[in-house]
Amino acid sequence: MRYGSVAVGALVALVLLAGCERSERPVVVDGTGGGATPADRGPEARAAAGQIALGPARVGDLDVTCAQGAGALTPGGTVRLWIGLPYEDGGATEVRGWLGGPDRGTGPIATGTYSPRHADYELLVTIPDPLTPASRWWIELLQPDGTRLVGSLVPVLDVDE
Repeated sequence: MRYGSVAVGALVALVLLAGCERSERPVVVDGTGGGATPADRGPEARAAAGQIALGPARVGDLDVTCAQGAGALTPGGTVRLWIGLPYEDGGATEVRGWLGGPDRGTGPIATGTYSPRHADYELLVTIPDPLTPASRWWIELLQPDGTRLVGSLVPVLDVDE
């Protein structure tokens, strides 16, 4: 009976280990408590994930990394926007984004969801109709201390898929 319990326990452990999800790419830790390194968010990593690196954006006094989903922006459709902060906050900052005009005129505003695996925020943004060549990505950060920062950058409007 005792050996049977050990054998069943070992079998259960093997089944559980075999069923665990395995990542196709390792999570890179930057030495500051977790999250992705800047290299993990670089243009090559973004392109491999179907993202277009937009370069850093100035939001208040911060430089944030940004990427948008690949493909042309179709008015009335949706597009993903990824925002990486220059510090690890564990999701404490409220990140909002939208496509709007140069005067901050808004399209629908999306709120970001924090991803601890990549240490960034992902937003699903509705593309306004009409979408003009003067449109900009607007990013608003509400930090835990109540500080509100706003900045913008130029989107990639037309991309061959």
